[in-house]
Amino acid sequence: TADLSRLFERLDGLVLIGGGDVDPARFDAEPSAALGHVDTVRDAYDFALLDRALRRNIPVLGICRGEQLINVAFGGTLYQDLPSEYADRSVNHSQSLPSSEATHAVTVAEESLVRRITGADTLWTNSFHHQAVRDVAPGFRATARTRDGVVEAIEPLDPRIRVLGVQFHPEAHAVAGDTTMRKFFVHLVREAAREMSGSLAERKR
Repeated sequence: TADLSRLFERLDGLVLIGGGDVDPARFDAEPSAALGHVDTVRDAYDFALLDRALRRNIPVLGICRGEQLINVAFGGTLYQDLPSEYADRSVNHSQSLPSSEATHAVTVAEESLVRRITGADTLWTNSFHHQAVRDVAPGFRATARTRDGVVEAIEPLDPRIRVLGVQFHPEAHAVAGDTTMRKFFVHLVREAAREMSGSLAERKR
């Protein structure tokens, strides 16, 4: 829409936040009996936001649902419900503890953007989801996982595609004082500032 296009003229970065389940029709799957609330209007809006960000090549950070949405947008699929579709139950992905309280480890791949951002090979996080990445989208790779193998971060193989998706909630940990998790937002702001600097340079020509 025109309003969305005008909004994007003012943006230098985008965060796709958590929320309800992604409509399985988006990845050609029949709805599971355990599927949660689906808002097709929000789905359309969020996919449109991501599409515009990609067209402008501004940096995108997808958190929880945001990671799942990125994966689906690029051709990947999701587990609609981990408890009924994923055999390994060694990690509880729907915690009752506060979001700022770490409950499990996430192993970070070497030579990954997540490793470069955080400088860590292990992150301590919490989980509040029953959906997760199943088949990683073509052109992407999983760069962080919990010990049960559930994907906790995806990133493109082509660094020119400026997106990163994480299943956990770095914002909750950052607000609680976790300086490692804060680095995700520092990275996004720096990338957005680089975009802004480039835009200003173009306007001066």
